[in-house]
Amino acid sequence: MRVFLKYIAALLLTFGLLTYLLEYVFTYSYYNGSPRDKIGWVKSMDNETQLDYAVFGSSRCIHHVQPKMIEELTGKKGLNLGYPSSGPFEIKLLLKEFLKKGSIKTIYIQVDHWYNYTQPDDLAKISWLPYIKETDIYNTFKPYGDEYWAYKHVPLYR
Repeated sequence: MRVFLKYIAALLLTFGLLTYLLEYVFTYSYYNGSPRDKIGWVKSMDNETQLDYAVFGSSRCIHHVQPKMIEELTGKKGLNLGYPSSGPFEIKLLLKEFLKKGSIKTIYIQVDHWYNYTQPDDLAKISWLPYIKETDIYNTFKPYGDEYWAYKHVPLYR
């Protein structure tokens, strides 16, 4: 029986260490690998980025605002930083992250019928989960549920 308990303890210890190692590799790949989404792209931007304008919003911004066309017509350089299902919560987070990296003369934010919905969107929050270990991002999510504590602290849960 003692051999069996030692075997189970060794398996549990190996499993625990492996989950923390894989969690570290997962997080490392998001911070140091090539960007997988606009959030990762903003985080990998050079500091001192200066733009004439930036557009923040949901998929309406992605599909209807074309920065190349605007630059051709007006000569103003800008970015379209909309991503699917983002509401006011995600737009605020992305804007805060962008302002850490650069400056913008004019900010345009898409406002639609979700303007008063302040909770994280279930689909849009997925893009933020790899970065939830950052204090600013975690503190923004924390008031909206206890599951964000688990996303931050339990390995491979996010």
